Amino acid sequence: MDEVASPRSVEITQLGTRIRALKAEGAEEVWRPLVLQLNQLKDALPSSHPLSRERFAAVKQQEAATKKQDENERTRRLHEQLASQAAKMVFPLTQRKIVHILQTQGQGDDFKYCGPVLNPEAPGMCEGADVWVTEKWDGTTVQATCNGIFKRLDKFSKGSKAKRSAAVADRYELRLVAWREAPGVWIGLESDERIAECVRPYLSRFEQIPPDTCIFFEAVHTKINQAFKHLPGFADIRVFDTATCAVPCSSIEPGAQWPEGSQFLDFSCTIELCQQLHLPMVEFKQHELTAEAAFSWIHEQREYTGVSAALEGFVLRAKGNGGAVAKLRFEYLTTRNEKRALESR
Repeated sequence: MDEVASPRSVEITQLGTRIRALKAEGAEEVWRPLVLQLNQLKDALPSSHPLSRERFAAVKQQEAATKKQDENERTRRLHEQLASQAAKMVFPLTQRKIVHILQTQGQGDDFKYCGPVLNPEAPGMCEGADVWVTEKWDGTTVQATCNGIFKRLDKFSKGSKAKRSAAVADRYELRLVAWREAPGVWIGLESDERIAECVRPYLSRFEQIPPDTCIFFEAVHTKINQAFKHLPGFADIRVFDTATCAVPCSSIEPGAQWPEGSQFLDFSCTIELCQQLHLPMVEFKQHELTAEAAFSWIHEQREYTGVSAALEGFVLRAKGNGGAVAKLRFEYLTTRNEKRALESR
Protein backbone atom coordinates (compact mmCIF):
# COMPACT_ATOMS: atom_id res chain seq x y z
CA MET A 1 0.00 0.00 0.00
CA ASP A 2 1.21 3.52 -0.80
CA GLU A 3 2.71 5.03 2.39
CA VAL A 4 0.76 8.25 1.91
CA ALA A 5 -2.51 6.32 1.36
CA SER A 6 -2.23 4.15 4.49
CA PRO A 7 -4.90 4.59 7.22
CA ARG A 8 -2.38 6.25 9.57
CA SER A 9 -1.22 8.62 6.81
CA VAL A 10 -4.80 9.55 5.96
CA GLU A 11 -5.50 10.21 9.66
CA ILE A 12 -2.41 12.45 9.90
CA THR A 13 -3.35 14.38 6.75
CA GLN A 14 -6.94 14.92 7.88
CA LEU A 15 -5.86 16.00 11.37
CA GLY A 16 -3.34 18.45 9.88
CA THR A 17 -6.06 19.94 7.67
CA ARG A 18 -8.35 20.34 10.68
CA ILE A 19 -5.62 22.05 12.73
CA ARG A 20 -4.92 24.56 9.96
CA ALA A 21 -8.61 25.40 9.70
CA LEU A 22 -8.86 25.92 13.48
CA LYS A 23 -5.74 28.11 13.46
CA ALA A 24 -7.35 30.28 10.79
CA GLU A 25 -10.33 30.73 13.10
CA GLY A 26 -8.06 31.57 16.06
CA ALA A 27 -9.41 28.74 18.23
CA GLU A 28 -6.10 28.09 20.04
CA GLU A 29 -7.65 26.28 22.98
CA VAL A 30 -9.04 23.73 20.49
CA TRP A 31 -6.16 23.25 18.02
CA ARG A 32 -3.21 23.26 20.43
CA PRO A 33 -4.09 19.86 22.04
CA LEU A 34 -4.57 18.46 18.54
CA VAL A 35 -0.99 19.43 17.63
CA LEU A 36 0.27 17.17 20.41
CA GLN A 37 -1.89 14.35 19.06
CA LEU A 38 -0.58 14.99 15.52
CA ASN A 39 3.04 14.87 16.66
CA GLN A 40 2.45 11.58 18.49
CA LEU A 41 1.06 10.06 15.29
CA LYS A 42 4.04 11.33 13.29
CA ASP A 43 6.52 10.00 15.88
CA ALA A 44 5.15 6.53 15.29
CA LEU A 45 6.15 6.70 11.61
CA PRO A 46 9.57 5.57 10.35
CA SER A 47 11.92 8.52 9.75
CA SER A 48 11.90 7.81 6.00
CA HIS A 49 8.12 8.21 5.76
CA PRO A 50 7.01 11.27 3.71
CA LEU A 51 4.85 12.50 6.62
CA SER A 52 7.38 11.92 9.42
CA ARG A 53 8.67 14.83 11.45
CA GLU A 54 12.21 14.05 10.33
CA ARG A 55 11.25 14.25 6.64
CA PHE A 56 9.24 17.43 7.29
CA ALA A 57 12.25 19.06 9.02
CA ALA A 58 14.56 18.00 6.18
CA VAL A 59 12.22 19.50 3.56
CA LYS A 60 11.92 22.75 5.51
CA GLN A 61 15.69 22.95 5.93
CA GLN A 62 16.20 22.46 2.21
CA GLU A 63 13.57 25.09 1.40
CA ALA A 64 15.24 27.57 3.77
CA ALA A 65 18.67 26.87 2.25
CA THR A 66 17.31 27.37 -1.27
CA LYS A 67 15.59 30.60 -0.25
CA LYS A 68 18.79 31.90 1.37
CA GLN A 69 20.80 30.98 -1.72
CA ASP A 70 18.32 32.82 -3.95
CA GLU A 71 18.44 35.89 -1.68
CA ASN A 72 22.23 35.91 -1.71
CA GLU A 73 22.25 35.71 -5.49
CA ARG A 74 19.76 38.59 -5.77
CA THR A 75 21.89 40.65 -3.38
CA ARG A 76 25.06 39.88 -5.33
CA ARG A 77 23.46 40.91 -8.62
CA LEU A 78 22.06 44.09 -7.05
CA HIS A 79 25.47 45.08 -5.63
CA GLU A 80 27.05 44.51 -9.02
CA GLN A 81 24.34 46.65 -10.60
CA LEU A 82 24.85 49.43 -8.03
CA ALA A 83 28.63 49.37 -8.49
CA SER A 84 28.23 49.56 -12.24
CA GLN A 85 25.79 52.47 -11.97
CA ALA A 86 27.93 54.29 -9.38
CA ALA A 87 30.71 54.49 -11.96
CA LYS A 88 28.28 56.44 -14.18
CA MET A 89 26.93 58.78 -11.49
CA VAL A 90 28.13 62.20 -10.37
CA PHE A 91 28.43 62.26 -6.57
CA PRO A 92 27.42 65.40 -4.64
CA LEU A 93 29.17 66.99 -1.66
CA THR A 94 29.43 64.74 1.39
CA GLN A 95 27.63 66.10 4.44
CA ARG A 96 30.23 67.88 6.59
CA LYS A 97 31.35 67.33 10.14
CA ILE A 98 29.75 69.69 12.64
CA VAL A 99 31.59 71.11 15.65
CA HIS A 100 29.99 71.87 19.03
CA ILE A 101 28.72 75.40 19.60
CA LEU A 102 29.85 75.32 23.24
CA GLN A 103 33.37 74.77 24.44
CA THR A 104 33.99 71.22 25.66
CA GLN A 105 36.24 69.49 28.15
CA GLY A 106 37.40 65.92 28.76
CA GLN A 107 37.32 62.89 26.49
CA GLY A 108 35.33 59.68 26.18
CA ASP A 109 33.17 59.07 29.26
CA ASP A 110 34.36 62.37 30.79
CA PHE A 111 33.38 64.55 27.80
CA LYS A 112 30.91 67.40 28.41
CA TYR A 113 30.27 71.10 27.82
CA CYS A 114 32.28 73.50 29.97
CA GLY A 115 29.33 75.79 30.54
CA PRO A 116 28.02 78.95 28.86
CA VAL A 117 31.16 79.50 26.77
CA LEU A 118 31.05 79.59 22.97
CA ASN A 119 33.48 77.35 21.11
CA PRO A 120 36.02 79.64 19.37
CA GLU A 121 36.47 76.96 16.67
CA ALA A 122 32.81 77.11 15.63
CA PRO A 123 32.88 78.95 12.26
CA GLY A 124 30.85 82.14 12.06
CA MET A 125 29.40 81.62 15.53
CA CYS A 126 30.08 84.70 17.62
CA GLU A 127 28.16 86.56 20.29
CA GLY A 128 25.26 88.47 18.77
CA ALA A 129 25.20 86.54 15.49
CA ASP A 130 21.79 85.93 13.89
CA VAL A 131 21.28 82.18 13.69
CA TRP A 132 18.79 79.58 12.59
CA VAL A 133 18.17 77.08 15.40
CA THR A 134 16.95 73.75 14.01
CA GLU A 135 16.00 70.50 15.67
CA LYS A 136 18.73 67.85 15.47
CA TRP A 137 17.13 64.57 14.43
CA ASP A 138 18.64 61.24 15.45
CA GLY A 139 18.62 59.48 12.09
CA THR A 140 20.74 58.12 9.28
CA THR A 141 22.23 60.82 7.06
CA VAL A 142 21.02 60.47 3.47
CA GLN A 143 21.41 62.78 0.45
CA ALA A 144 19.43 63.13 -2.75
CA THR A 145 19.74 64.80 -6.13
CA CYS A 146 17.19 64.60 -8.92
CA ASN A 147 19.03 61.54 -10.20
CA GLY A 148 20.24 59.61 -7.17
CA ILE A 149 19.97 58.79 -3.48
CA PHE A 150 23.17 58.42 -1.46
CA LYS A 151 23.92 57.26 2.08
CA ARG A 152 26.80 58.69 4.09
CA LEU A 153 29.00 56.00 5.62
CA ASP A 154 31.51 56.51 8.41
CA LYS A 155 34.84 54.85 7.59
CA PHE A 156 35.79 54.69 11.28
CA SER A 157 34.36 52.45 13.99
CA LYS A 158 32.23 53.97 16.72
CA GLY A 159 34.35 55.54 19.44
CA SER A 160 37.48 55.76 17.29
CA LYS A 161 39.74 58.62 18.40
CA ALA A 162 41.30 58.90 14.94
CA LYS A 163 38.06 60.03 13.33
CA ARG A 164 37.91 63.23 15.38
CA SER A 165 40.81 64.75 13.51
CA ALA A 166 40.06 63.17 10.13
CA ALA A 167 39.03 65.38 7.22
CA VAL A 168 35.56 64.84 5.75
CA ALA A 169 37.01 63.08 2.69
CA ASP A 170 38.97 60.71 4.95
CA ARG A 171 36.20 60.05 7.44
CA TYR A 172 33.13 59.62 5.26
CA GLU A 173 32.20 58.08 1.93
CA LEU A 174 29.00 58.12 -0.07
CA ARG A 175 27.31 54.91 -1.16
CA LEU A 176 24.77 54.91 -3.96
CA VAL A 177 21.44 53.60 -2.65
CA ALA A 178 19.25 54.13 -5.72
CA TRP A 179 19.13 56.01 -8.99
CA ARG A 180 16.45 57.34 -11.30
CA GLU A 181 16.38 55.19 -14.43
CA ALA A 182 13.49 57.13 -16.00
CA PRO A 183 10.73 59.46 -14.81
CA GLY A 184 8.98 57.63 -11.98
CA VAL A 185 11.39 54.67 -12.15
CA TRP A 186 13.95 54.31 -9.32
CA ILE A 187 16.32 51.35 -9.26
CA GLY A 188 18.20 49.92 -6.28
CA LEU A 189 15.92 50.77 -3.36
CA GLU A 190 15.79 47.12 -2.34
CA SER A 191 19.46 47.48 -1.37
CA ASP A 192 18.32 49.24 1.81
CA GLU A 193 14.73 48.41 2.66
CA ARG A 194 14.49 50.72 5.66
CA ILE A 195 15.74 53.78 3.84
CA ALA A 196 13.42 52.78 0.99
CA GLU A 197 10.46 52.90 3.37
CA CYS A 198 11.52 56.40 4.45
CA VAL A 199 12.01 57.88 0.98
CA ARG A 200 9.43 56.07 -1.16
CA PRO A 201 6.63 58.65 -0.55
CA TYR A 202 8.94 61.43 -1.77
CA LEU A 203 10.55 59.97 -4.90
CA SER A 204 8.46 62.03 -7.30
CA ARG A 205 9.46 65.16 -5.38
CA PHE A 206 13.13 64.24 -5.47
CA GLU A 207 12.84 64.22 -9.25
CA GLN A 208 11.92 67.91 -9.06
CA ILE A 209 15.10 68.90 -7.17
CA PRO A 210 16.86 71.48 -9.38
CA PRO A 211 19.83 70.20 -11.41
CA ASP A 212 23.20 70.66 -9.71
CA THR A 213 21.47 70.76 -6.30
CA CYS A 214 21.57 68.24 -3.45
CA ILE A 215 19.36 68.00 -0.38
CA PHE A 216 20.48 66.44 2.89
CA PHE A 217 18.09 64.71 5.25
CA GLU A 218 17.81 62.30 8.14
CA ALA A 219 16.08 59.00 7.43
CA VAL A 220 14.20 58.18 10.65
CA HIS A 221 12.75 54.74 11.18
CA THR A 222 11.44 52.49 13.94
CA LYS A 223 14.09 49.88 13.16
CA ILE A 224 16.99 52.26 12.49
CA ASN A 225 16.99 54.60 15.46
CA GLN A 226 16.68 53.79 19.16
CA ALA A 227 14.74 57.01 19.70
CA PHE A 228 11.82 55.76 17.59
CA LYS A 229 11.59 52.08 18.54
CA HIS A 230 8.41 52.74 20.50
CA LEU A 231 6.68 54.06 17.36
CA PRO A 232 5.49 51.05 15.30
CA GLY A 233 5.78 51.53 11.56
CA PHE A 234 7.44 54.96 11.80
CA ALA A 235 9.41 55.80 8.65
CA ASP A 236 10.00 59.33 7.36
CA ILE A 237 12.60 61.96 6.45
CA ARG A 238 13.52 65.42 7.73
CA VAL A 239 15.45 67.69 5.35
CA PHE A 240 18.05 69.91 7.03
CA ASP A 241 20.50 71.18 4.39
CA THR A 242 21.00 72.07 0.73
CA ALA A 243 24.12 72.39 -1.41
CA THR A 244 24.84 73.45 -4.98
CA CYS A 245 27.56 72.36 -7.38
CA ALA A 246 30.20 74.89 -8.49
CA VAL A 247 29.85 73.77 -12.11
CA PRO A 248 27.11 72.10 -14.16
CA CYS A 249 27.07 68.43 -13.16
CA SER A 250 26.95 67.53 -16.84
CA SER A 251 30.54 68.74 -17.11
CA ILE A 252 31.85 66.40 -14.37
CA GLU A 253 33.39 63.05 -15.24
CA PRO A 254 31.17 60.03 -14.41
CA GLY A 255 32.05 58.51 -11.04
CA ALA A 256 33.59 61.77 -9.77
CA GLN A 257 32.38 64.08 -7.00
CA TRP A 258 31.40 67.73 -7.08
CA PRO A 259 34.53 69.90 -7.33
CA GLU A 260 36.02 72.42 -4.94
CA GLY A 261 33.93 75.55 -4.80
CA SER A 262 30.66 73.64 -4.43
CA GLN A 263 28.96 74.91 -1.31
CA PHE A 264 26.23 74.57 1.26
CA LEU A 265 23.51 77.20 0.93
CA ASP A 266 21.97 79.46 3.53
CA PHE A 267 19.24 77.66 5.45
CA SER A 268 16.63 80.01 3.95
CA CYS A 269 17.24 78.21 0.63
CA THR A 270 16.43 74.89 2.29
CA ILE A 271 13.20 76.34 3.66
CA GLU A 272 12.21 77.69 0.25
CA LEU A 273 13.00 74.45 -1.58
CA CYS A 274 11.14 72.26 0.93
CA GLN A 275 8.11 74.51 0.68
CA GLN A 276 8.20 74.29 -3.12
CA LEU A 277 8.56 70.50 -3.18
CA HIS A 278 6.40 69.82 -0.10
CA LEU A 279 9.21 67.95 1.64
CA PRO A 280 9.20 67.51 5.44
CA MET A 281 12.01 69.43 7.11
CA VAL A 282 13.45 70.00 10.55
CA GLU A 283 11.62 72.46 12.78
CA PHE A 284 13.40 75.82 13.03
CA LYS A 285 13.39 79.23 14.67
CA GLN A 286 15.51 82.38 14.42
CA HIS A 287 17.51 83.64 17.38
CA GLU A 288 20.32 85.94 18.39
CA LEU A 289 23.23 83.81 19.54
CA THR A 290 24.68 84.25 22.99
CA ALA A 291 26.59 81.75 25.11
CA GLU A 292 23.97 82.03 27.85
CA ALA A 293 21.13 81.36 25.40
CA ALA A 294 22.89 78.34 23.88
CA PHE A 295 23.64 76.88 27.30
CA SER A 296 20.04 77.40 28.41
CA TRP A 297 18.73 75.45 25.39
CA ILE A 298 20.32 72.19 26.58
CA HIS A 299 18.25 72.50 29.76
CA GLU A 300 15.08 72.57 27.68
CA GLN A 301 14.98 68.94 26.62
CA ARG A 302 11.74 68.16 24.87
CA GLU A 303 10.24 66.03 22.13
CA TYR A 304 10.56 66.43 18.39
CA THR A 305 7.91 68.64 16.84
CA GLY A 306 5.06 66.37 15.77
CA VAL A 307 6.74 63.13 16.96
CA SER A 308 6.60 61.74 20.48
CA ALA A 309 10.31 60.96 20.95
CA ALA A 310 13.14 62.58 22.90
CA LEU A 311 14.87 65.37 20.96
CA GLU A 312 18.61 64.81 20.41
CA GLY A 313 19.56 68.48 20.40
CA PHE A 314 19.83 71.49 18.10
CA VAL A 315 21.90 72.59 15.11
CA LEU A 316 22.76 76.28 14.75
CA ARG A 317 23.33 77.88 11.35
CA ALA A 318 24.54 81.43 10.82
CA LYS A 319 22.10 83.46 8.73
CA GLY A 320 23.53 84.33 5.34
CA ASN A 321 26.44 81.88 5.64
CA GLY A 322 25.72 78.30 4.61
CA GLY A 323 29.17 77.21 5.73
CA ALA A 324 28.75 78.29 9.36
CA VAL A 325 27.11 75.52 11.37
CA ALA A 326 27.48 74.04 14.86
CA LYS A 327 25.63 71.55 17.07
CA LEU A 328 24.27 71.37 20.60
CA ARG A 329 23.52 67.96 22.12
CA PHE A 330 21.63 67.42 25.34
CA GLU A 331 23.68 64.39 26.35
CA TYR A 332 26.80 66.49 26.93
CA LEU A 333 25.34 68.61 29.71
CA THR A 334 26.97 66.03 32.01
CA THR A 335 29.53 63.29 31.40
CA ARG A 336 28.62 59.61 31.09
CA ASN A 337 30.58 58.90 34.26
CA GLU A 338 28.58 61.55 36.12
CA LYS A 339 25.36 59.99 34.89
CA ARG A 340 26.46 56.53 36.07
CA ALA A 341 27.37 57.89 39.49
CA LEU A 342 23.91 59.44 39.86
CA GLU A 343 22.18 56.25 38.72
CA SER A 344 24.14 54.11 41.19
CA ARG A 345 23.05 56.12 44.23
